Formats: sequence, structure tokens, C-alpha cells
Amino acid sequence: MPKKTSADDRVQIGQVVGVFGLKGHVKVKILTEFTERFEPGQKLWIDGHEREILDAKWHRDQARIALAGISTPELAESLRWKYLEVPKSERPNLEEDEYYVDDLIGFEAFDASGKPLGKVNDVIAAPAHDILDIGGVLVPAVEEFVVEIDLDNERVVIQPIPGLFDDDSVEAR
Repeated sequence: MPKKTSADDRVQIGQVVGVFGLKGHVKVKILTEFTERFEPGQKLWIDGHEREILDAKWHRDQARIALAGISTPELAESLRWKYLEVPKSERPNLEEDEYYVDDLIGFEAFDASGKPLGKVNDVIAAPAHDILDIGGVLVPAVEEFVVEIDLDNERVVIQPIPGLFDDDSVEAR
């Protein structure tokens, strides 16, 4: 019997973006750096059900995978735009100074002088670098802006440029 997990206990590692072939394979946009998650035999969650990867091929930056129980293009099409997930408890261990970007969501953000700037609402993956959404203000997640990430105290310290956070927008948060 498959393990039960709630959606809050899982993290997204990919998204079905299309159908490939006549046997129900799906095209997957990869949302993780741990591409070994898409090897045959690995298990993942999609649309609330645990599925095993039966076959996987790579084309450019997409995985094309066959999932147990999905054997027709019609079944594969029903998964389009659904996210592939794994339990958070099965995430790979990281080095001491590494973190998962989704762990930053909800952290309090401060400037270098200690002034509160808001909460990290989201971490947006962008081609050049991630972007932190701090109370509706988008801050590039690069060394020039993100001075410190304190995982223990759930806070980030930002060095904003003048005008990035104005007094009105800070008070509105």
C-alpha cells in the first residue's frame, strides 16, 4: 500500500507539459536540480496518487517519462499541467551552508540595519537566478542583494538599492 502524505508534506520536482508518443509517456518540465529523481524505479506523486517511473529519456531540458498506470495518450493528456511531487522527507541531504529555496518562504526579511521589510512570499525560479518576492517587491537572490540567510531564525537580510522598498510599501505589509 502506498505511503500517505498530504500535499503540504510534498515538494514539486516537475510539471507535465505535454504528451509524447502513443504509449502514454509525458513530457516533464524539470523543477529540481536533482534530476536523478526521474530515473526508472523512482516513485513520485501526481494528482494525489503515487506512481512509479517505468522509463525515462531526456530531450534537451525535458524528461520524457512513462508512469505506472498511464498507458494511453488520453490518460497522459489528463495529467497536463499537473505537478510531479515527492515527500519532503525524501529530499536529499544538503551540505551545511546549503538550503532548499522553498524553505525560505515565510521567512522575515530585514535590511542590513535591522529594519523589517516584510515576509518572503515566494521564491520565483528565473533563468539567471531566483527572485525573492518580499511583500510584493521582487528582489534578485544574488550576493549583491541577499546579504545573509539565517535558517535557524527564519530570516533573510537584504541590502536593497535606494527606492526598492519605500516607506509606504513597508508599512502596508
